[in-house]
Amino acid sequence: LSYADLRGAILDSADFRYVNLIGVKHLTLEQLLITKTLYKAKLDSIWLKEKERYPRLYELHTTHPDSLPK
Repeated sequence: LSYADLRGAILDSADFRYVNLIGVKHLTLEQLLITKTLYKAKLDSIWLKEKERYPRLYELHTTHPDSLPK
């Protein structure tokens, strides 16, 4: 895989679904990986808080994240 392929795969991943991509397109691959990790941790903490209110959505998020609406 090329550098561009890796960057594209990261940007297309479910973890970046709600991110304003204009703000992250200029980042290096290393910065993107760090951002993705931090963003995923934040997203996971939000989902944990919502687990009791939205158990079905939480289940979808943890088992089939790509099936959630974009």
